[in-house]
Parts: sequence; C-alpha cells; structure tokens
Amino acid sequence: MAKTLAEYYAIDYPKCTIDNSFLASWEGLAYPCRVIQCIASPIQLLTGWFIMKKTPMMMNSVKVPLLIFHIFCSIQDFHVLSLANPYVFLPSYALFGVGLFSWIGIPVTAQMIAMALSIFCNFLYLNISVITHLSSFSGTGAAMTFLFESRASVIPNNKFKLTKNGTRIKYYFGNVIFNSVTSLFFVTRVPENQEREKLEILKIIPCPAAEFFSESTFVFLDSYYADIVIVYVVPIFLILALSQFLFFAFCSVYYLFISPTSEVSPQTRRLQRGFFIGIVFQTLIPFAVMALPYIVLTVALKHDKLTQGLTNIYFMVYGMHGLMESIAIIMVHRHYRRILFGFFKLENKVKPSESDLVRK
Repeated sequence: MAKTLAEYYAIDYPKCTIDNSFLASWEGLAYPCRVIQCIASPIQLLTGWFIMKKTPMMMNSVKVPLLIFHIFCSIQDFHVLSLANPYVFLPSYALFGVGLFSWIGIPVTAQMIAMALSIFCNFLYLNISVITHLSSFSGTGAAMTFLFESRASVIPNNKFKLTKNGTRIKYYFGNVIFNSVTSLFFVTRVPENQEREKLEILKIIPCPAAEFFSESTFVFLDSYYADIVIVYVVPIFLILALSQFLFFAFCSVYYLFISPTSEVSPQTRRLQRGFFIGIVFQTLIPFAVMALPYIVLTVALKHDKLTQGLTNIYFMVYGMHGLMESIAIIMVHRHYRRILFGFFKLENKVKPSESDLVRK
C-alpha cells in the first residue's frame, strides 16, 4: 500500500477502471441540482403563500404547524441542492462541496457543522422557533411531529395532548439539547491527519472518482466513528423521531376514528378526519422520496454495485423531497387544489370544499 496520496495516485490509481461519465463527475451532481432548485423554488414559494394567505378557517388550528413543516422541508432542500451540495464518496464520510458555501469560500469544517446539524439535528432551529413563539402556538420538537401533535391537540377528548407551557418547554428543550450535543460531539471527532484517513478510505474504495484526488476532499469521520454513526446514532435518531411522530399520529387515529368524541358535530368530525388523512399523505410522499432511493443505495452497496453516479443520483433525489412535499400539500388539500385550478380557469370543474361552505 502506498504511503502517500501522491504515491497512490501515481502508481496504484492508473490501474483502476474509472467511470468518467458526466453523471459521475461533480458537474453531473451540481448542474442537475441547480436545475432542480430553479424548478422547486417557485413551487415552494407558491405553496408557502397558499398556506399563509389562503388557508381556510377550518384549518386555522394547523396553519402554523403546516407552514413550519413546509419551511423546513424547503430549507433542507436548499441546503442539499444549493448551499452545501455535497459530493460524497460513499460508503465513506469523505466529501467536498460543490455548492454556494464552497464558491464563496466558507471553510469545509463550517460546512460540515451545518451538514451535521442538517442530517442529525435538522429540526434544531425549529425547536428554538417553537420555544420562542410558544405563546402563539403549540407543538413538538420535530417538524413532522409538530404537525401531527398540533392536529392531535385540537381533538377535545385527547388525554395525551400537551396543555401546559412548562411541559412543552421541557419537551422542546430536551430535543434541542440531545440533538445539538450529539451532533456537535461528532463534529469534534474530525480526523486531524486527513491524508492518513484518505489512505484508509482507499483500502475500502480503491478506485474512487478522480475528484477524490483533484478536489479539496474532506474526511468528516474516521472509520471508527463512522461505524458508530451508522450502527448506533442514525438508528437512535430515527427511533426517537418515529416514536414521537407515531405516538401523536396514533392519538389522532384513535380519537378521530376509533373513539370519536360527541362534543363536535359530525360535519366537523368529517373535516378533521379529512385533514388528518391529508397530512398523512403530504408527509408520506416526501418521506418515500427520501427512503426509497436510500433503500436502493443500501442494496447496491451490499451487492458491491454502488457507483459514484448512483450516489450522485441519490443526493439529487434526496434534494427533491421538499419539492414533492410542496406538490403534495397543494394536491392533497382540496382548498389549495381548488385555488390552483382556478389559476388555470378550471375552478368550475372542482366542487367547493366543505371548509369553504362552513366558512360561508
């Protein structure tokens, strides 16, 4: 094994068969991501305007949670597609940025802090926002959980809704502390000897894309901590997030469908059920956009079929989840869909929503 990167590049790398296709290059990642961002931005802005200005009266209780969920899905997309836009050499934690952060000269370490917070703690800012604006609305720590908790909290007979501000503050603060401390701990584990770690990576990926040598590749975690993140940290984050989301979703299912209250009219109950089904679809659609490519990537890795081109495609698709979330919000909720169709002079083909009738 070569003792330096220069030696490896001069002696061992020429023996490799390299994928020199456009898709495997940094341009094959950066340019499509810019196109996706240009398409997504106006749709995301339009969706935000719909939520802020066109939300019907019957949806007022979830207007803010819906808006926050939309904002942070859009922010995550903007981070992946435009700000950091990471070119990653999977299955390692070696990468470099091809986004705005790199173009304006932001240090790679600073980019990785933002990336770590985005991956492991992408709801940190939401938690702070929720705490700051506690007098205006109630919610939980994560955007998706917040959306479902706010839906569950308006059900009169829900015994598990959060009603005390002190309880909410502790809940939010606990999420902030856990996510922040965990994420920042791994940021401090960045290897000091970058060349040595790159040589270790070359034992696992002997023939990476040429950008591994030609660009400012940065190793975020060594193999020891990378294994800890993959085997322990990511599953723990997923379990905690899903458990909170599923708990509040189950509360809504139970009190809306299994044991409904008699304190609300049948018409209101139908509206509540309809909106709950709507938010289920609007969250499942972007989740599927993130999860399905990840499954494909994992299967390819397990069968030793993972390529740089496939990795680039994954990050392109991952950066589209906010776009799909925006489309889902407009198409799933009848009131927004009716307004959109009205722009194209199709309003007569869409029946007025129940919420509109109630509002009148």
